[in-house]
Amino acid sequence: MKRLPFADLLAALFLVAICGTVFQQIATSFVDQGMAGGTPYDDAASYPRAVAIVVLVLLVVALTQTALRRDVDAGRHVPWTTLVRPAALVGAFGHYLLGLGLVGYSLATPPAVFAMMKIAGARRNGRAALISIAAMLVTAILFEERLNVVLPGGAINWNLFWLW
Repeated sequence: MKRLPFADLLAALFLVAICGTVFQQIATSFVDQGMAGGTPYDDAASYPRAVAIVVLVLLVVALTQTALRRDVDAGRHVPWTTLVRPAALVGAFGHYLLGLGLVGYSLATPPAVFAMMKIAGARRNGRAALISIAAMLVTAILFEERLNVVLPGGAINWNLFWLW
């Protein structure tokens, strides 16, 4: 086995830190609020726990594949300019998370999805805007109406489905 490239290790550490934060929040904050430890139907921690477990399993598979590849050294000479788009996507997602706390899910999601689509290369602004709004509505309907999960309302404590 060859040594893993620094970028792969950095990405792996980032994902492990996120998963660790999820498990830490479940063990402390969720338990303190009575939202963890119940059955899968009344346990709000079951979904983030399942996602974190899937991410960790896929991370182990990806790192194993990378370590066993013969051409692992080929990725060492990647120009920094190729990392601009991924960094912009991570930055846009970070701003989205900040926006959730300020203006809530309903107002933060469409501009964030639109921005991420444009960064990823979407060319048609109208179509990207419609998809952004539709993604917010479908997700909100699924979570708020069908699963009875309250989405973040932000500092203004406003949510789309409080209108009806």
